[in-house]
Amino acid sequence: MPRILAALALPALAACAVVQAEGGDLAPCDAQHLAVLIGEPAEKLEEVPLPEPTRIVRPGEAVTMEHLPGRLTVRIGPRGLIQEMRCG
Repeated sequence: MPRILAALALPALAACAVVQAEGGDLAPCDAQHLAVLIGEPAEKLEEVPLPEPTRIVRPGEAVTMEHLPGRLTVRIGPRGLIQEMRCG
């Protein structure tokens, strides 16, 4: 059973890292590449080049619900640490 769940999860995880861009080319949002920053202070984001577009969401901030597959969304946790990076 765990193998079946893992096999089903792999395509979903791959979709987070690589998405379809206009014209049908594959375009990464760099979520997978930048995931090494998870757990680091939010200030670390100032030290690395972030792809455009990037949305940084801090605790308590309102965000829109539209899904933009090529956009990097970085979620900052309540302690000021990078909590999540994903496409969309």
